[in-house]
Amino acid sequence: MITENGTVKVRTVIDEKVQKEFSANANKIALAMLIAGSIGVCLFLVLDIVLDFKYGFEDNIFFVLIILFAVFLGGGIFLKIFLNKALKQVRNSPKVNEYEFCGDHFTVNQISNGEVVAAAKFYYAQVMKIKDGKNYFNIFINQTQVFPVEKSAFTADESAMLKSIFPVWKG
Repeated sequence: MITENGTVKVRTVIDEKVQKEFSANANKIALAMLIAGSIGVCLFLVLDIVLDFKYGFEDNIFFVLIILFAVFLGGGIFLKIFLNKALKQVRNSPKVNEYEFCGDHFTVNQISNGEVVAAAKFYYAQVMKIKDGKNYFNIFINQTQVFPVEKSAFTADESAMLKSIFPVWKG
């Protein structure tokens, strides 16, 4: 909503929906690692056993491949556990980010249990990039600090205004 000062003020609930959209690619990677690791370990384990007992073929290449695919499997398991912990943390402690977009900067107030627990001010020049997600505009301050802003909170005019003030907007 546009305030009487001409700024745009919106709220975004940081919940499971945000976390799932933000970690969708990582979930796909974890699933691919789990599948590839499982298939590889099983395939090369069976090949190693069959070739060893049936033909007396003893070579360490299968052992190395089993270890390699076991690393993929373990990486997939680790990534899936990490993503599920992050989702559980968001589920157990939902927060609300209040954004106010002003002339040359924007502010973020994070609210938890009805009180402001964090506040920050960022100049538009500090923004590294902005990505248009499915339901959110993701504002990247750096590689690890991302602020999701819900698209549905904006009117078409407010979205256009927002896109015009950020120098690094990527659709």
